[in-house]
Amino acid sequence: MPKRQNLKNKLKVYTVQKNESLRSSHDSDAQARTADNVDSVSTKLAKLRSEQARAAWNRQRQQRPIPSNMAEQSLNLGPSWLMPAISPSTVEASTSHRSAAGPPPPRSWITRKSNQIRTIHRKVSNPTEGVPSLCWLCSVAIARRLAEDYRLHADRYDKAFASLSIRVKQSLLRALATSTGINDRLLKLFQDEEYDDLCLESSSISFSKLLRTYWRVKPLQAKPPPELAVKEDWEDEEEEEVNQEQSWPEGEGYIFDPDDNKKEDTEMSYAMQQVLECAVPGIARGRPYLLSMPMASTLVSLNLSFIRPVLPSIDLAYLIVTTLPHLASLSTAACFTATEGPRALFILSHGLRRLEYWDIGYHEWMQLELLCGPDIGASINWKKDLLYLKVLGLQSSGRNDDLSLIGRRFSRWFNNEIASLRKYPLRILWP
Repeated sequence: MPKRQNLKNKLKVYTVQKNESLRSSHDSDAQARTADNVDSVSTKLAKLRSEQARAAWNRQRQQRPIPSNMAEQSLNLGPSWLMPAISPSTVEASTSHRSAAGPPPPRSWITRKSNQIRTIHRKVSNPTEGVPSLCWLCSVAIARRLAEDYRLHADRYDKAFASLSIRVKQSLLRALATSTGINDRLLKLFQDEEYDDLCLESSSISFSKLLRTYWRVKPLQAKPPPELAVKEDWEDEEEEEVNQEQSWPEGEGYIFDPDDNKKEDTEMSYAMQQVLECAVPGIARGRPYLLSMPMASTLVSLNLSFIRPVLPSIDLAYLIVTTLPHLASLSTAACFTATEGPRALFILSHGLRRLEYWDIGYHEWMQLELLCGPDIGASINWKKDLLYLKVLGLQSSGRNDDLSLIGRRFSRWFNNEIASLRKYPLRILWP
């Protein structure tokens, strides 16, 4: 009996000890679990505070430049190399390469970039002003050698120019314009379709060579003659008309249709017919053609000043208006004849709506009455045309001894009569 009582007592002590050990282990696990939760919350709060401080520091850096040591002391963020700043430029750089889903847009939809518009302002200042760049000095040296040695080493120059970039060719064209200019033989070296600045100043180029180098003539299918039979359904007739319209490209250049020209015998149709015959001698007159310029979507600036022989003024004006309607800079100094020049000024001023720079200086036939519109005798209507023009070149215009007389009088008239009606101010170059 006593032995049995001892066993019971031992069993009770054992169960009490076991329960206490289980209770203590459970309490320790709970404490560790709560400690882990507290640590995880603390780390998250610390991370959020650091991110908030980093964002505030970046905003302060974008607003005003402050030394990095002051920013670290005020925000207590540690070394600056741990926190790269996020600026708008870096965001644009990181997202600029992203493209929308679907096929790429056509070239005519692509807007001009700001670096392409800079070529307009290059016209106002001489590129040789100040300290010339190394690129310009090299271009001048190559241009001199090219004019002297091309006849002897034509094959070598042809292979070398085939691998040159567009920027280098544009720089060489400007260098040639300041020295000897370019001729028909050298023009083939600069045949390309991606220019944004085409400078042919002081060149000796024929009109036919110019057209064959930079313009393209494509024959089109003639429209079928109308059928005499009555259509059973008017929907079929409309569908055929839509298909005929879609068979010809639109917005890519000028479409010369002899059938339409017979109905409307205009000055424009006659001039463009002369252009086509000059571009393609012996061209068939009974079918339609598409006259286009491949670089129309990229070309921003065109310089045709002092080209000899003098190009046909009206034909050239209609060619530029129909194939390059979005030009921003045009230089035509000493480019038009006395008989066709006033009409060419009217065609260009009325057709080039986006023109920002225009040089029409060095014309002896220029008169003040041709510039001061909008009366009948004027060539330019300043109240309706050239609304975006910012620079107008009138250097050495007229036959007077004082070559700046027309520029001074026109500047006075423009400031009194037209300046208040325009959105953009006009800078007139007349000295």
